[in-house]
This record gives sequence, C-alpha cells and structure tokens, in this order.
Amino acid sequence: NYVEIGLLALPLTLIIITGGNDLSVGSIVGVCAIVTGITFQASGNMILAIVLCLLTGCVCGLFNGFLVGKVKMAPMVATLATLYLFRGGALGVSEAKSYLGFPKWFQFFGLGNAGILPIQTLLFIVAAVSFGILLHRTDLGRYVWAIGNNENAVRYSGANVQRIKIFLFLLSG
Repeated sequence: NYVEIGLLALPLTLIIITGGNDLSVGSIVGVCAIVTGITFQASGNMILAIVLCLLTGCVCGLFNGFLVGKVKMAPMVATLATLYLFRGGALGVSEAKSYLGFPKWFQFFGLGNAGILPIQTLLFIVAAVSFGILLHRTDLGRYVWAIGNNENAVRYSGANVQRIKIFLFLLSG
C-alpha cells in the first residue's frame, strides 16, 4: 500500500507546509471508492465511474477548503469533522458492501507491471516528480512555502491566501 499512501501524501505535503493539515484524506478515499463501485455497478461504464470518483474527491476537498478558507475554521477541527462526515456517509451509502468485477484494464493500474517495476510505482514516480516541480519551480509552490513561513506577509504582498488554501484542499481531495 505504499503507493496509495504516497499519492495521498503528495498534496497533503503542500497543506502541511502552509501550516495546516487534512485528517479526512482517508475518508475521502473511502467515499471515492464507494462512488466508483456504485457507479460501475449501476452503469457498467468504468470511465464514468472514474470521472465521478475524481469529481467526488474534488467536491470533498473543496468542502474542506471552504471550511478552512472561507469559514476560517482551524484545519484540524474542520477536517476532523469532515473525516467523520465522509466516513459515515460512505458506510451509510455502501452498507459495508464490497464492489467487485472491475474491468481488467482498470485492474492493470494496480496489479500490472512494466518490466520489473509495478505500474503503480511508475505512476507514483510521475506524480512525485510533478509535485516536486510544482513546489520548487512555480509561483504556487513559492506561495505555499511563503504561507508556511508568514501567512500575513503573503497576504500583505497581495496574494490571495484564502484561494490558495482552498485550491490546496481541493487538490488533496
């Protein structure tokens, strides 16, 4: 499970650098998995299931960002509350059922190999390099570091700290 945890850690790293945290990422994964399973079982369309999964994650992250950025809740409090909200919603909707029978091409991303490396390891390497570039070579990355050092200075410099935080939580979702 190192790849799954690593993929969750990449956007969470950006939030932690800003001085926040997101305790609900595991519950968001659960909600997204349930949405994927239910959508595939109902429609038989894996592409639709993937799109709805990603949209669900974005909506959950955006909700966290709204609580932290707009409502000004402490990230620890907001994401602890949404952890239970998302987890309870996932369990309630799924009734703790498993969803099976996904297409082979979809399973390839978790079980396939490219030579000696698993496909999921290659996906993680691409994601890690992308986040490294984002963090060290873009304006957003500079703002993330600056917010973590002195949020008020970044705000006085004219950057929209609230929008950056909301985007980071959306990305984490």
